[in-house]
Amino acid sequence: MNIFLKYLFLLVFGLVVLTRLNVHSDTFNMQKIADGIYVHTGFHHEGLHDIANIGFIVGEESIAVIDTGSSLAIGDSLKKAIRSVSSLPVRYVINTHIHPDHFFGNSAFEKDDPIFIGHENLSMAFQSNGTFYLARMEEELGKGAVTGREFQIDVTPVATGKPLSIDLGNRVLTITAYPHSHSSTDITIFDAKTKTLWLSDLLFIDRVPALIGGGTISGWIEVSEELKQIDAVLVVPGHGPASASWPKAIDPQIEYLKVIRQDIRKIIAEGGSINDAVAKAGQSQRNKWKLFGDVNGGNVTGAFAELEWE
Repeated sequence: MNIFLKYLFLLVFGLVVLTRLNVHSDTFNMQKIADGIYVHTGFHHEGLHDIANIGFIVGEESIAVIDTGSSLAIGDSLKKAIRSVSSLPVRYVINTHIHPDHFFGNSAFEKDDPIFIGHENLSMAFQSNGTFYLARMEEELGKGAVTGREFQIDVTPVATGKPLSIDLGNRVLTITAYPHSHSSTDITIFDAKTKTLWLSDLLFIDRVPALIGGGTISGWIEVSEELKQIDAVLVVPGHGPASASWPKAIDPQIEYLKVIRQDIRKIIAEGGSINDAVAKAGQSQRNKWKLFGDVNGGNVTGAFAELEWE
C-alpha cells in the first residue's frame, strides 16, 4: 500500500471507542439467513472494530468460515457461535479480501488447522500491508487484540477467471476472484444449494461504499455490473443487513459510484481541483447513506487521483 493510500486509510477510519473491544457470545449477533448459512452483522460506526459482516456455512461433513472479523475477540466469538450450531470441523477459512476488519480474527481458528483460501493477490497484499494494518489495529484496539499471525498464513489462491469449488459435504461452494475493484483481492462465494451469493465488500448496503484502501472506482462499477448477471436469490453484503434480495440490492451502490465518477469528471473538465471535488462530488447522495460525511471525502480523493489521468 503506498503512502497516499495509507494516509487515506487513517483519515477515513480514525479511532473507535475501545469499549467495543469486549465482545461476548451472549451479545454476538448471529442470524440464520438460509439453510446452513449464518451471518454476524457488523455495526455502523467509525473505526474498524466489528463493522464487517462475517459468518459460516455448514455442510454435511465440514464448515467453511467466511471472514473472521477485526480482532481475536471477534474471531473467538464467531468460533463459539459455530460450536453452538455444529461440532463439524472447520475445514476452510475464506478471507474475502485484504481489509483488516475482515481477517484479523484468523488466529482464533489456528488450532483447527483449516485451509485458508483467498484471491491470488492476497498473499502479496498480506506481505505488503500486513505490518501496517497490524500497527493500526494495535493502536485502535490495544495490544493483544490481534496477534500478528493473522496474515502469516499459507493462502490457497483463487485465480481471476478460474473459480475454485469446494465441497463441504453435499454442499458445493464456488469461489470466484475478480479484477481490481473495491480492492485488488476481492472474491465471492456462491452456495449452489440455496443460491446465496456472499459478496463481502463488493457490496455495501446502507453504509456508504468505501473505496479507501486501494480501490478503483471504474473497476468497481464494472465488476458491480458483472455481478448483477449472477443468478442468485440472496446476497450477503460486506456491510449492511445480513442478507438482501438480488439483484436490486446492488443498484444503489452502482448509482453512488457512477454519480461520484460523473461529478469528478465534470469538475476535472472544468479545470477544478481535488479540493473542489471533495467539496462537491457525490453530495446529491448524502442523505442516502450512513457515514457519508466520514467516508465520501476519502472516496472522492482516491477517485480523483484515478480519473484525472484518464
